Amino acid sequence: MDAVQQLAVKNSITKSHQRHRKNANLHGRKWVEYRSSSKNWQLVQKLFCGPPATITITITYVSWIRKKDYHLLTVGLTTYSSDERFSATHLKHSEDWTLQIKFVQLRDAGVYECQVSTHPPTSIFLHLSVVEARAEITGPPIRYLTPGSTLRLQCRVVQNTEASEYIFWYHDNRMINYDIDRGINVSTEPDFQSSELTIQRTRREHSGNFTCVASNTQPASVLVHIFKGDNPAAMYHGHVGGSTKTMQSQLHMIMIIIASGYRIFHTSVYMKIV
Repeated sequence: MDAVQQLAVKNSITKSHQRHRKNANLHGRKWVEYRSSSKNWQLVQKLFCGPPATITITITYVSWIRKKDYHLLTVGLTTYSSDERFSATHLKHSEDWTLQIKFVQLRDAGVYECQVSTHPPTSIFLHLSVVEARAEITGPPIRYLTPGSTLRLQCRVVQNTEASEYIFWYHDNRMINYDIDRGINVSTEPDFQSSELTIQRTRREHSGNFTCVASNTQPASVLVHIFKGDNPAAMYHGHVGGSTKTMQSQLHMIMIIIASGYRIFHTSVYMKIV
């Protein structure tokens, strides 16, 4: 499933360039600050997006540059980047120019420059921060329990910009959402923002790695050790090698690219002052 949520930044540029600040009601969360002395403007915005992301500037002609490597991305409607995720669009009979970044990735974070076709040229700088949505399991990453005790794990999805489509629990490499016959009960909220796994009477076979996997997020894991005796830490050290390998193998399996083109789970994007 490709979560599509766009970000758009629009600004009407006048020839005078004498206004110092103008509020723009774009989804109710955007404003623009003008610097008339340097003719460089800073656009500040807080918003979120998943693939694709779009940034729009209203003017007759623009060029987009990625500042960290001074890479020219687009001039008008022509794309100069070898990265096919970048493209420019223009609405006919309008002054709206859009830079679109498909399948946003962490490496896309940084400063972007929009060079406006005024005379002399004017630039608008934007800082793009990319944050990945992730699952979180409440509590410590390692749990020690005695046989017969209750294991309760709570997982929630954070920094996501849209509701997840599912939350699955894994015990090592096995999906256990419906393993009622093994004493496992999973309760998930209808909006898939949180889920709770409960095992009322744990057994030695319940030891291992438990992972919470929500759609379009980074997974979260905890290691559970069911022991008999008075020295669980010593028993754990003898067991950790195999469990750690299992956990790493499982995380590697989960993080396999799941869509055509490059995609790393769901990302959020917001603007801040450079």
